[in-house]
Amino acid sequence: MKLKQYLIEGDPAARDGGLDAFHADAMRQRVLLEALEATTQPAVASGLWWLRPIAVAGALAACLIVAVVIGTRINTGESTPAYVERPFQGRVQPPRQLQFSSPGGTRIIWTFHQEFDL
Repeated sequence: MKLKQYLIEGDPAARDGGLDAFHADAMRQRVLLEALEATTQPAVASGLWWLRPIAVAGALAACLIVAVVIGTRINTGESTPAYVERPFQGRVQPPRQLQFSSPGGTRIIWTFHQEFDL
């Protein structure tokens, strides 16, 4: 079935021969009038044109306030380390090790050498 036939069968006015000249002309004039009015009027109602810039300025001010508040809450002070290394006092330091065992029971020992260099 052709598309044109399908559209004609679905539209009762098209089956009956379409609109008469008076109704077709009235519909055409109405469409042209609405198109002309849409182009002459601004997209925003004439009394509310100032609302959009104020909304944008308010959103920017809110973002700035949030940024300032977050910036003041960030801790910029010196943090103390969890481990403080004591200075070397002439003694031989023992090697540092990390020891743990796996769930299967294997013991793993890692030894860290201070003087090791690649």
